[in-house]
Amino acid sequence: MGENDIFKEALGAMVRDSAYGDQVRHLYDLGYDVEKIKASLDYPATTEAINAVIARYEEEKSAGRREFVEDTDLGGRKTFRLKKDQEVST
Repeated sequence: MGENDIFKEALGAMVRDSAYGDQVRHLYDLGYDVEKIKASLDYPATTEAINAVIARYEEEKSAGRREFVEDTDLGGRKTFRLKKDQEVST
């Protein structure tokens, strides 16, 4: 695979993720199944692409990444931060 092919593949993955990746992960967290996610997307995606996003998301969650903690400051403002390795439960 040439440098140009690697770049095109990485660029395509970035575009797909920004186009529908976050939306797929959000809808999946709400409990939508793949067909309902596909019908709800603003950007057209194949069932295989949606399944790939979900599989990657599940791998990240099981590895302890992308787990967030909600913090509330003295003024009552809520913020979210990524859990540190020590906080991740197994």
